[in-house]
Amino acid sequence: ILERHTADAAALALQMRQDPSWPPENGLVDLGSGGGFPGLVLAALFPTIPATLIERSAAKAGFLRHTAARLGLSAVRVVEGEFPAAAGDVTPGWLTSRAIERPEVVGKAVARWLSPSTVFWCQSAA
Repeated sequence: ILERHTADAAALALQMRQDPSWPPENGLVDLGSGGGFPGLVLAALFPTIPATLIERSAAKAGFLRHTAARLGLSAVRVVEGEFPAAAGDVTPGWLTSRAIERPEVVGKAVARWLSPSTVFWCQSAA
């Protein structure tokens, strides 16, 4: 499972590098970061791009903070709480989510929060 999720995040990184919006002007926000996929992997691959990882679980947020620190990912900020309240005034250049809900549900939930220039990268098995 770890290899597959890492490979999925790396494949997403390749697509991102080819996108006309590269690099994202306002950084990256990852919703429901959980075990760090794809947020921590992307932060490791793009260490100069500010990354905000939003996670509602205190235990998972703690894991993300610890792992980002151990990896020396100084551009990572972990925010614990429910989206959208936890996002505060962050307006990402890119938004990612992986397997937190069906893409159409996530899309509706984030639509009012995104700027017209935000690129939404949603990974789902569905």
